[in-house]
Amino acid sequence: MLTEHPEELWNEAAAHALLGAALPDQAIITFEEDGGGLRRREFGCGSWGVAWVEGGRAVTFGYDLDHSIARHQLPPVDLLAGAPDWFPWDYVHAAQEEMHLVSWVYWWDGRQWARAEYPGEMDGGPDSGNEWSFESYADGAEDWDAAREPYEALVAAVEARTVDAAVIEALYVPLEEDVRPADPAATVEDVLALARRLGVTPGSARPELPAGSGEPAGRRVHVLDPEQVAGSIAKAMRNASELDRPVPAGEPDEVAAWVRASLGVTSIEVAHTGTDRPGRNYKLGPEWGRTADPELSALLDAWREREADPERGRWTHARVVVTADGFTAERAYDHLPEWWPGFQPYLSGLRAEMASRAPRWRPSWAGLLDQDLAFEGVPPELAWKPGEPFESTAP
Repeated sequence: MLTEHPEELWNEAAAHALLGAALPDQAIITFEEDGGGLRRREFGCGSWGVAWVEGGRAVTFGYDLDHSIARHQLPPVDLLAGAPDWFPWDYVHAAQEEMHLVSWVYWWDGRQWARAEYPGEMDGGPDSGNEWSFESYADGAEDWDAAREPYEALVAAVEARTVDAAVIEALYVPLEEDVRPADPAATVEDVLALARRLGVTPGSARPELPAGSGEPAGRRVHVLDPEQVAGSIAKAMRNASELDRPVPAGEPDEVAAWVRASLGVTSIEVAHTGTDRPGRNYKLGPEWGRTADPELSALLDAWREREADPERGRWTHARVVVTADGFTAERAYDHLPEWWPGFQPYLSGLRAEMASRAPRWRPSWAGLLDQDLAFEGVPPELAWKPGEPFESTAP
């Protein structure tokens, strides 16, 4: 959980925003206004933003490209789950869409920070860029030690809300001539105007977002990576039930015979992948992480097609348990069975299978296959919930 007061986050962001505005042509690690708050300019490893909300409240959000594992969580995590009514929903939704990789969100109620619960090792929060910003500023000076004093004076003035022209002008003193702006006086005026908007000059007020009025109807959970779409569909499949189907007339004797001869007394779990590559039409055991052998794949094809019905379709997952004196076979047509623990169903194969069935034999989740969930987001009920299983594909 965050320990910094939002004042600390705002002051850091404001100081760096002013530094960047004072040297608009330099590669300064800076923050920029973003419609009510401040957001750090992306510079290769991540970004974060902070904004005040009326009533002494605040929000902060962001991502770290090097350390975040949020985009590897299946199903996706609803970062806004449990957010209070006053939460600035539209503002944060817009930030998620623009930044795309937002992987943590916190809200401050005036006394403490809170956030949604995250699964496993997932975490995150704003990282301090103070030293990075100083170094990018000091690179333009002949003497880094000489640059330290005006930089720290700027930070102190922001904290005291006493920024004035002298504070900004002092930033140029240690810099080499070609680093300074072409028209320092005009630039200083622009910086002071920004400082007033950020509430760090005497008598100025910080910007505040209006409080929200409750969770928006039809809200969608932002998707960080296309593989998370499969994770959400997998959750829907796990929550589904099998439709009332006739019991298959035959059994996969040839599949059981191959398993006994090739693998011994054991069980195999397979998922149809929908590929047309020979020997790769089935995934053999998610924990094994490999496709079925060509010979086994051909036997599975024959079994699956033998039992196919032009209206009801074919199974998508199957399990064959071979014992010393026989075997049993299970088929899943309309749900993801518990013995297939992963969250990465083969969507291309599922789409082809659902398209081949009569509408009344398509399960409730089949419609998700035709939605652009990566763009639209997923319904909150298909995001991960505390206490539910999940899969992390993080390396």
